[in-house]
Amino acid sequence: MEEELKLVPSNLRHGIKPKSGEVTNMQRLIQSGGAIVTSKVVYVTYYTQSGSTTVATCLSLRDAWREIRDKAAEILPTVPWKFFSGNALHSQYEFVSNEQVWNAICSARYYNFEYLEVRLERAVNKQNANCDNCHTSITGHRFKCLECSDFDICSSCEGRSAHAEHAMLRIVGPERTHIPIWVRERIRI
Repeated sequence: MEEELKLVPSNLRHGIKPKSGEVTNMQRLIQSGGAIVTSKVVYVTYYTQSGSTTVATCLSLRDAWREIRDKAAEILPTVPWKFFSGNALHSQYEFVSNEQVWNAICSARYYNFEYLEVRLERAVNKQNANCDNCHTSITGHRFKCLECSDFDICSSCEGRSAHAEHAMLRIVGPERTHIPIWVRERIRI
């Protein structure tokens, strides 16, 4: 039980109450008056190589992905980050959508609070391209369209299925990804 409280900042632990029995999803729906919950306070723990930081954050279903990115930029502004579901020891998958973030929120087992564990990894792999969908500089994986002559998207846009009508080539980095000659002859890398 004490391990679970470590997911809440120490200055906020006094307000956390133990659960008084198992609450089912149906009971939650009844308690909310049948309304679908679209925002909630979540204790988000950001893990980096140098440690972790936990903050209480109001996340909304519509903007959860942007909200965790903005909060990370506020508390850890040193470098661009890639965001993963996971903790200090491992990561499961990279967050690229609001739904992924929302579905990764967990309810504490013994106490009445919800938490999210986010592993941050430095996005140091700067590509020499801009995303043709969101018009930002691509950091991390670059996705090159195999049908359009010069069309690239970032991993965030690829995760939202931007340009889903064509096959994409994932480029980790120019020096790290072997691109076959037949592809190089056909499209501009």
